[in-house]
Amino acid sequence: MIKHDEEYYRQRKPQPDLGAINNFKRFLWHPERRAFLDRTAQEWGSVGLFYLCFYGVLFSIFALQMWMTYKYVTAYEKPLFQYNRVATRAWLEPNPRTMFRMTNLHGPGIVLKPFVPNSKPPMILIDESHEMGRVDEYVDTIKDTLAGYQVDRSKFDPKCNDRVLREDAKTSCFYDIRELGKCSQAPYGYTSSPQPCAYVMFNKRFGWLPIFYSQASMLPDDMPTWLQTVIRKSEQFHVWLSCEGKSEEDRQNVGEIEYLPRPGFPVQFFPFAGQPDYLAPIVALRFKNLTVNRLVSIECKTWARNIDNENRYNLNFRLLVKDPRAADSKKSDF
Repeated sequence: MIKHDEEYYRQRKPQPDLGAINNFKRFLWHPERRAFLDRTAQEWGSVGLFYLCFYGVLFSIFALQMWMTYKYVTAYEKPLFQYNRVATRAWLEPNPRTMFRMTNLHGPGIVLKPFVPNSKPPMILIDESHEMGRVDEYVDTIKDTLAGYQVDRSKFDPKCNDRVLREDAKTSCFYDIRELGKCSQAPYGYTSSPQPCAYVMFNKRFGWLPIFYSQASMLPDDMPTWLQTVIRKSEQFHVWLSCEGKSEEDRQNVGEIEYLPRPGFPVQFFPFAGQPDYLAPIVALRFKNLTVNRLVSIECKTWARNIDNENRYNLNFRLLVKDPRAADSKKSDF
C-alpha cells in the first residue's frame, strides 16, 4: 500500500462550494494557492514547457517541409508546353503521332530584349527626344542582360556540342556571348548611324525536346526560302528562327537582318531540366539598313518538326528609329 504525505491529501481536499459566481472567481484566481485558471506558476511552467517543445518540434517540421518545397519548386521553371508521352530519343521518330506537341499556353516561346516597358506588342524605339527611347537606356539594359552570361565557364559541361541532344544531362552548356559578334560589344549598334541589335531569347520550357529537321524533304513549304537554304547547308541541329516584316512595306523598310551567331538555337541547350546554372540560348538580330522614321512591324517564328504550324507564330515586335534631324523627331507617337 502506497502512503502519501499530508500535502498530497491537502491538494486533493474538495474545495468548498462558494456559489457559481464565486467558484468562477476562484477558478480565475485562487489567492491562497496563488493559482491562475486553477494552475500554479509551477504547474503552468510544466504545461508551458511541454507545449513549447511539442509545438516547437511541429513548427520545425512544417518549416523544414516548406523550405524543401520552396527550394524544389523555385529550382524548376513551370512547364508552359503540353506534350504527349514518347519513347526515349523520340526526336528521331518520324511518326507525327508520337511527336511532342508544342502548345503556346502562357506566352511566346521566344522573348525580345530590349524593348520599351509596357508596350504591346514589344517595341524598340530609338528617339533621344523621348524618355523611353534614349540610347543609353537600351545600352544599359543590354549590358545587364549579357552580364548574366559572364560566368565561370569551368562549372559547365565541357563535352557540349551542337550535334548531340543532351536528354539526361545534369549540367548546363556554356553559352559564349562572344559569338554574338558586334552585338556582344557596347554600344551594340545604338550609335549615331544606328544598326541596332535586338536579342531573341528562347524561354525555358521544362522537359521540352525539339524534333529537328534532318532531311530536306521535311522542310515545310511556308518556311522562308533563305532559311531552307541555310538548313540544307548546315550540319548542326537547331530550333531555327526567322524574322521578317509582317507586310510587304515592312519587309522593304526593315532592310537586311543579320543573325548572330546563326538563325537558330543549338541542340545542346535542349531540353531544359531545371539546371540552376542554365543559360538560355540567344540569337541577336542586327538591323543593318533599317529605314528611319518608319514604324516597322516584325514577325519572328521558330521552326522544328514538332512545332505545330498553327502555333508556329511566336513573337512580333515593332521597331522605330527616329532621325534627330527630322522635323517631327520631337514627338514619338506610338
